[in-house]
Amino acid sequence: MDVCLGIDMINSISGPLPTRSPSIALVDSHIRFLGAMWAGYGMMLWWTSNDLETRRTPLGLLGAIMFLAGLGRLLSGLSHGFSVTWVQVATAAELFGPVAMYSLGC
Repeated sequence: MDVCLGIDMINSISGPLPTRSPSIALVDSHIRFLGAMWAGYGMMLWWTSNDLETRRTPLGLLGAIMFLAGLGRLLSGLSHGFSVTWVQVATAAELFGPVAMYSLGC
């Protein structure tokens, strides 16, 4: 969805954004790129979760990546503010989810 809609997803949430701006072009590029990356991350997470006994190391690496992403989102929120509630929820899930999975031995 992100790959197809890009910045238009944000337009529908926050209202119209200025067009032909270098900042908008950068954000659109990031949204489309990261949308594809998240799809790949999701596929790898699904693959590792199908055999936890033998794929524990890849699952741990994916958890570490998720935790680092949560730290990045937390730093952004503390620096620029959390724009909407779902960003706070996503940050908490990205920070506490991997830690909980590791603690439970997943």
